[in-house]
Amino acid sequence: MAGVKNQNKKQGIKIGPIMSLLIGLSFFTFILFIAFLEAGKNRKPAARQNLSPASSKNEENKASYNKADKKITALVLEINKADKTIRLYDIDKKEELILNFTGGSDIVDKFGRPISVDQVETGLIVEIGYLSGKSRIGYLKPSPEAWEYIGVNNIMIDTTDKTIKIDN
Repeated sequence: MAGVKNQNKKQGIKIGPIMSLLIGLSFFTFILFIAFLEAGKNRKPAARQNLSPASSKNEENKASYNKADKKITALVLEINKADKTIRLYDIDKKEELILNFTGGSDIVDKFGRPISVDQVETGLIVEIGYLSGKSRIGYLKPSPEAWEYIGVNNIMIDTTDKTIKIDN
């Protein structure tokens, strides 16, 4: 032990101030940790403002802007970007339908990611929710019931029977 003290004295290193600094920094860090911990506990959720009847009605209108009242499964026949319309064939009712789309229309791909109307292909079977009174699309997504067969060979299309035959 005497040898260590003698070495420290020879090298001129004083351990006292270094230890004081380390203890002080540790104490300061501990105080900051406690302060942040307590600040996180004391946070209260923001108080909800009471809405007046007029603003409450306005909020309802915004929420119901794209609330679809009808749902169909359809085939995309044509997309007219100039008129912002999509011509569809309703598979269940066997009739054509033209619906409007807006920037508020929720158009997604088969993974649920938002896409633009430019990415919707004609011939795609889609599930659509729309507002019947305004003929406006609320949402459009590929039908989960539709499937695709890639790499088809030996295909025969019979227009008289309205059938498609693959191989035999």
